[in-house]
Amino acid sequence: MSAGPKYEYLWADETTKKPIRCSAPEYMDHVMTWVQTILDEDSVFPSRIDQPFPKTFRDTVKNIFKRLFRIYAHIYYSHFQKIVSLGEEAHLNTCFKHFYFFIVEFSLVDKREMAPLEELINSLVNQKDKEVTGLKGPSSSTNNSSSSPTTKPSATPTNKSIANNNTPTQSSPLSPKQTKPSPLKKP
Repeated sequence: MSAGPKYEYLWADETTKKPIRCSAPEYMDHVMTWVQTILDEDSVFPSRIDQPFPKTFRDTVKNIFKRLFRIYAHIYYSHFQKIVSLGEEAHLNTCFKHFYFFIVEFSLVDKREMAPLEELINSLVNQKDKEVTGLKGPSSSTNNSSSSPTTKPSATPTNKSIANNNTPTQSSPLSPKQTKPSPLKKP
C-alpha cells in the first residue's frame, strides 16, 4: 500500500515478522483485523475497573493510530478524486480532521509519520485557527462545513517512524479530563 510515490507501507505484525508488500485492500484488512484482535484482548484493553492497563498500553495505542493514519494517507493520495466526484469530500475531511486533532492532543502519531499529508494538515490547522479567531476562509461561502481540497496533498521525502518509549500510567483512558493521568494523556 502506498501514499504517493514517496511512501510505501509494508505489513508486519506478531505473526508476520518480516515486512511484506501487499495491496491497499490487503493492508487495510490486516490493519482492521489486527486492531480488532488488540481491542478484544483483555490484557491490553481491560474490561474491569480493578484491572490495570499494561505498561505497553501507550505504545500499543500509538501503533494502532499510526497504522490508521496510513490508511487515511492512502485514501487521500489514491482515491480523493473519486471521493470528490461522489461529493463526499466534506465527510472524509471532517472524519480526518477529528482523527488528526485527537492524535495531536494525545501525541499518538509522530510528526514524521504524518509527512504524506502535511499540506492537508496545514490547511486543516489554518482553517481551525480562522474559525477560532472568527475569520472566514474562502470555503465559508459554500455549504460545506469542512475544507475540501481539490488537489492531492504533496508529500515530503521523510517516511521513517520513530519509536517512542513513553511509559503509560495505569488509569482509565476513557476521559482526558480525569484527575489521574490517562494512558493516552500527553507525557
